Amino acid sequence: MPPPSPPPPPEPLTLNLVLNSSAASGTTLGDVLGAYDDVIHSACFRKALAWGGGVAGALVAHSVRGGKPWRRAFNAAFLGFLVTFYAQWWACKEDEYYQRLSLRQKLAERQRAAFATPVPPTAADAAPGAREHAAVPPPQHQLR
Repeated sequence: MPPPSPPPPPEPLTLNLVLNSSAASGTTLGDVLGAYDDVIHSACFRKALAWGGGVAGALVAHSVRGGKPWRRAFNAAFLGFLVTFYAQWWACKEDEYYQRLSLRQKLAERQRAAFATPVPPTAADAAPGAREHAAVPPPQHQLR
């Protein structure tokens, strides 16, 4: 009996497989790059990056000046950068969310007020051939 043949090697992953799977899901390279640009050019990203870099620099300076080895100083700085970056990003995004929520509430209040206010008739409504339902009775109450 001949010895069993070894299994065929697995097919290597290629860029074509990635592009085919992303094309099947409807995601294009332009979508990915657009999302990347939105993050990079975000004010929250820049603010978090600046704070993280500042804290990391301060940690390196403090650790090296205190006599710790460079490698340990950079490890502490990297951890400080990550924690500060995440905390600042989260706080900024939360502020952005509440600002958008407040703006939506103000716009909704303005729309409710605009629809509650009766519209006075115009000269076009009084013209011959104007619509019969143009004269609307005033509302019984007004929302404030």
